[in-house]
Amino acid sequence: MTAPLVGPQEPLLATFKRRKLALFGHVTRHDSLFKTVLHGTLKRERSPSRPSE
Repeated sequence: MTAPLVGPQEPLLATFKRRKLALFGHVTRHDSLFKTVLHGTLKRERSPSRPSE
């Protein structure tokens, strides 16, 4: 015996896509290691330049 379904059912791939985008939005709003890895960016300091003569 199965429970009756309540409300519209969305396809499985649509659910994955929606949740993936929700996670991406959550991660990009916060400063974290996961965001750095996801975007592939690092904060670089300027290299020391040669002194002027």
